This record gives sequence, structure tokens and C-alpha cells, in this order.
Amino acid sequence: MAAVRRVVISLLMLLVIAAIVSAVVGRARRSTDTKSSFGVRPAPEAVAPTPASTASTDKPTPVQTSEDLIATAFKAGRITYEQSLLARAYALYDDPRLSTEFRSPVIDWEAGTALFIEIDKKEAMLSNQALTDLAPFRARPNDPISIFNRPRAEVLKAQNRPATGWESRKVQGTNVRIWIKGTQAQLDRFGPMVASVWSVYAAFFPYPINDAGGTSSAINPDSAIDLYFMNGGDSDPRADICAGNGNDIRCILGSHGITWPTEPTGALSSSAYCLINMQHSDDEVLGTIAHELAHAAQMKYDYREHDMPGSKWLTEGSATWVEHRVLKRLRKIPTMVYSHLENQQAVGMFDNLHRSLDDRYHWYGTWLFFNYASMELGDGIVKTIWEKASSLSGTAAVDRVVPFKDHFPRFAVRNWNKDPVPDQYKTRDDTFPPDLKPLFADLIEDPPLKKELLAPVEPLPHLASAYFPFKFPSHIRRVTVENMYWDMDDAHLWAIRRIRQDWQQPEDWSKDQQHTFCRDLMEEDLSELVLIVSNSNPASALPPHPRPRVLSEPVGCPFIKGWAHATLRLKDSTNDATYDSGRVELRFKPRPTAPGEPADVVEYDLLPGGMTWNAYGRIGNCTICGAAGVTFDGPGNDTSRLAWGYMKVTGVGAANDHAFIVQAGTMSPITKTCPGPPRQVIKEPPAASKLLLITSAPNTNEGDSVVFKGKQTYDIGDPLASVSPGYLEALKMMPKMREALGTALKGRAIYTFEWELRPQNGAGTPPPDTRRR
Repeated sequence: MAAVRRVVISLLMLLVIAAIVSAVVGRARRSTDTKSSFGVRPAPEAVAPTPASTASTDKPTPVQTSEDLIATAFKAGRITYEQSLLARAYALYDDPRLSTEFRSPVIDWEAGTALFIEIDKKEAMLSNQALTDLAPFRARPNDPISIFNRPRAEVLKAQNRPATGWESRKVQGTNVRIWIKGTQAQLDRFGPMVASVWSVYAAFFPYPINDAGGTSSAINPDSAIDLYFMNGGDSDPRADICAGNGNDIRCILGSHGITWPTEPTGALSSSAYCLINMQHSDDEVLGTIAHELAHAAQMKYDYREHDMPGSKWLTEGSATWVEHRVLKRLRKIPTMVYSHLENQQAVGMFDNLHRSLDDRYHWYGTWLFFNYASMELGDGIVKTIWEKASSLSGTAAVDRVVPFKDHFPRFAVRNWNKDPVPDQYKTRDDTFPPDLKPLFADLIEDPPLKKELLAPVEPLPHLASAYFPFKFPSHIRRVTVENMYWDMDDAHLWAIRRIRQDWQQPEDWSKDQQHTFCRDLMEEDLSELVLIVSNSNPASALPPHPRPRVLSEPVGCPFIKGWAHATLRLKDSTNDATYDSGRVELRFKPRPTAPGEPADVVEYDLLPGGMTWNAYGRIGNCTICGAAGVTFDGPGNDTSRLAWGYMKVTGVGAANDHAFIVQAGTMSPITKTCPGPPRQVIKEPPAASKLLLITSAPNTNEGDSVVFKGKQTYDIGDPLASVSPGYLEALKMMPKMREALGTALKGRAIYTFEWELRPQNGAGTPPPDTRRR
């Protein structure tokens, strides 16, 4: 009995979709959908248009489905549970008895499956009256009480056509048989199309498996894949149900095409046949052939995927990707494919990046993700995904092959679709629409002191992204990005910076807690910033959590500026050499203060700059001379770099001192000349490697200002004598360390450090741009 019930429910699911399609026609909507595969595809107009005013708001108001409206009424106690079931049934069929309160222009294409399974499970709990009211919606179509036998002017019934009068031929060089309800001459148009698609198709996706036809069948005589070229109102010649009821889904071709599985050849595998609407241009028919063949090939991996709402984006998105690749290989412009990315009454991909990738708003537009994946991992990636789909559900199969955690944030960045994003879609596809951009990405000019990154839909759904472009006027002197998402695995924050007039490459800030830009410094003069937030979780929205924010302040960053001078003297019985830095300009920028750190301790990083070591004297019997340039890299966590700097200042009330280390390792060599014989000229780095090494020095007060200055020597052979008393006492407690340092070089290699730096208040005007244009 349970098996019979499952069959009935499956049959009813097909009928429900047919009824919905009829209802859409009855609502007099202009049908412009581009593909109907595995059933009738919702026309773009089936999703309510987003009002123009919504585009300028921070958060659009989504249009609710009838299911949503009914659920809200039930939760509020305005209707009973049994009334909600009946209202849901009315909504599926656009029944005139449905209350206007529950009518919606948005159709939930999976609502029928959920409703009838729910009724089946709760049947024993429902009243006799409820079961009687629901009976017309659950009965077989040939039952007199069926809703299909209820006359209604709003429903347009497709004309049944007998499965006779069809002509066919096998397309040479393919495993395809083409059909038309007409004459052999009419097939002449389609043979070359199928042959051209077939010739390039295998470069992107496998061919479908053979059909299980037989010579006894007039409409399926062999194992070739059957493509039936039809008019929009023609009936499926291989669906017996069309002879009894023209409103069944099998009897509605839709706008462009449908693919149906044949009898299974294994637990999950089947072949398929395709119905192609021939009432379109040749290029559109070419694309439909490729699209439907891809669906037929998907059946070989798992023919059930098309029944799973969560897999719809995989089935349609990957088939549309095949359509795109085939048309490009045939040197055609895939206009219909591109249309899924643009605004079609608010269902275009770029208008819905803030919605989940598997959302019904852009099932077909998700070909863009597979396009991204093929750009990164090669054209074979879609086949690999479908191989995984034999054992995993659609989204899980994609995640296994193209891990969302690694790729979805990069996909979100590429969808910014403008410079300086590298390897844009247009770099691989010369006809890709260049002006596509995320819809909800209004430029934030002259931002407030604190701007929270609030996505158009909050919390940000799974596999969704949000875009926040900023432009900073000249009076904003300090910009701080606080990334509250740094400790969330699924939340990602990428940034694209514009320093003055120059855009920088996108950067991953996902694990960075904070970035501060001091605009008084030329290298940090941030004029524009694009922040891209994404959620790589395949199933869940981001949990409740403070959101990233941007602080825009009119006061610049305090920093420390001044100079330092270092000399290294090597002198003993065989050596007498000097390495001198000259006076080197230095600038230190404060590090962000982490929560819980003492307020009287500030750490600083050395900003980018440069210096030169000048060498002269002798090493052994060789002379040295020359200048070795050094470039400071700027802030960073890698202390193995050749040139970097760090400063720590402890304020009044504590130690009231400061400490430095400036590692000034060389990037270019000096010349060492040895008399020989033979005479040798050697290029080697100088021995000097530190511009400053001050473990502690007292702060100096000059009036109301503090100055960091001093002069110290550092004996490489006796480092304990060079450090401050506090450090010395600590090191004396570790005799083994002191013994290991040794005294072999004592008095032979001595650094002399001089420095003077002063705080800058950071409130100055922007420095002039002295670069040549």
C-alpha cells in the first residue's frame, strides 16, 4: 500500500507542476523563460520585480510566497492547521477560492512536493472534512473528483496530439536521432545543428548513455538519444499520460526545452530523451540542444538529482555552463546564457549575489560559478563534480570538488567584475557583458564616523556575498577597518584598496582583526576601498555576531618620525673596517591596540623606507669600499626579513622608556679587493646588519613634549655589557646563555647607535603628490 501511495504522490507532483504552469499562463504573464529542463522552468516574471526604490536601500524587502503568507497566518492563529493545508492546495492550483490575503506573484516550485508528503504523513490525524476537501487535489487525474476535471476558464489546456505522424533520422557522426512531427525535409534544418554541437560537446561534458529503445517502438526504435523538435504546444510523444490529460507537465513543452529520464539502467543511472522547442532562432536552438544533452548526460550519474530542490542549481547551472562553452567553441555569442546574469525582473545572478547560490532566484545564473571553477581548475571540473554526485547530493558534490571555503570568497571577489580584479570573466570570454556588477553595491561617499557592514539580507545567507564600496573625501585622515568576523571560519572579508589614484590587488583580510590607514602618509593615502563579505557555509547563514565596520576619522594617525645613525667598527690586529649608515630617516606607525593590553604601552612598526651602508677600510689584506642599499619592507609579521623595524614605548607611570630594533640587512653588495696573487675582486654583503638595537633608553621630556633620543654602544663580543641594567639582571640569571655567547670578539666589533625621534600628531594636511603623471 505504501508503494502505491508513493506512486500516487509522484504522479501528483507532476500534475501539481503542470497546474502551476497553467496558473501562470492564466495570470497573463509574459513568458520569456529561456530553458525548461527536467520540467517547466519558472519564467523570470514569476518572481516579483524588485521595486526601483529598493535598489537604493541597505536592505531589500523580499517578496513572500503564498506558502510564506499562509505559514505566517497559521503561526499567528488566524487559521487552523487544516485550513492552512487547504489554502496551500488552493495556492498550488491558483484556485479562485484562495483568499486574496494569501495570493503572491512569487511561485514556490517545491511547495507541491512538501504539501502532499505532509498530508500523507498526517492523514491519520486529519478530520474527515479536511480529507474530503483535499481529496480533489490528491486524486488521480482520471478520477471524476480530480481538480483536473473541474472546469475553469483561467486554465489553458494544452492540445493533445497523437504520437503519430512523426518523422526521424539518425544524424551522421553522432548517437542522436532527431524527430519532427512533419516531413523529412523539415529535419534538414536540425541535422547540421546537432552534428556541430556533438562535435565539440565532449570537450566539456560526457555524452549521454544509450537509450533503451527497440525496433518494435514507432517513437523510440533504437539506442540513439532522441531529440524531438516540437512547437510550444505539442505533446510529449513518449508520455502516455498526455493522451488522457493535456494539462500534465509532460504535455507542456515550455519555452525552450525539457529533458526526461528513460527507464533506469541501474540504481541511479538512466538515459534520457529531449524535447526541443524549434520556434526560436538557430543560435538559440543550438544552445538548447547543448543544454538538454547535458541534462541527458547528468542522468547517467544520478537521475534523481533533478527531483531535489537543493540540487536544482547544480543541474541547471552546470547544463547552462555546457551551453555556454559549446556556443563559444562554435563561435556563437551565448546571448541567452548571459541573460541569466542580468536583471530579468530581479532574478538575474548579479542582482541576487546577496542570496544563497542554491536559491531559486538564480538557478540558471549559477552557471557563473561553474564558469569560475573551470577558469581556476579546468573544463573537466564539471564532469568531476557529477562523478561525485553519484554518491553525494548536489551541493555536497560541488563542495567536495570545489571546496567552498577556498573558492567561494574568490568567486565573490571575481563578481566585482571590474579592475583591479585579476583574471576577470572578460579575460577568458571576449563577449562577456563588461558592465555587469552587484546590484546592491551603492557607493558610500563621505561615510559616517562608524559604518557597519550590513548586508542586503541579514544574517548573510549561506553561499552569499555582499559588497561595500567606499570613497573617502580629503577631510577623512584616518580609516580603520575592524573585522569582527576574524574568528569565524565561514565568514570572509576581502578588500580592494585604492591608494591615491592606484588600485591595488585584492587582499584576503579574513583573519586580520584590524587595518588602519594613516592618510597623512603617502603610501597609506586611502582614497577608495571595496570590502567584500561572503559566507562559504554550504547550508547555514552566518550566526549572530558583531559585524565588521569602518571607522572614518578627520584626525590622522599619531606616528613617530626622526632619524638614526649607526656605525659598526671592526678593529683588531688584522682588521680595520668601518660600516657607516649616515643619517637615516625613520617613521614608525602604531600597531592596533588589542583588548586587554596596557594603555601605557604602545608598539610601533617601521614604515617603508631605505638607507645605505657605506663601507671602507681593510679586512685582512683586502680592502673594502662601496655602498650597499637597503629597503625597509614596512609592517609585517615575518621577522626573518632582511629589513624591518619595531619600537616599543612605555609611558609615564611605568618604566617611562623606549626600545628599538631596526634590522637593516643588506640587499646589495660592496666591493672587496684582495691583492693576490692572483688579484681578486669580490662582491659581498657588508658585515653590518643593524641600524638600531636598543634594549632600553629613557624617554626625554622637553616641555610638554616627549623625545626619544640617545647614543649607545653595543659590543658584539660582550652583549651583556651593552644592555640596560634591568635586562642585565635578567641575563645574569642564565649563566649558560652568557657562557654560550662567548667573549672571543670582545672589544673587536662595536656598534655605535645614535637616534632622535619625536611624536607627530597626525593632524596635518595631505602631503602633495609629487609623482610625475
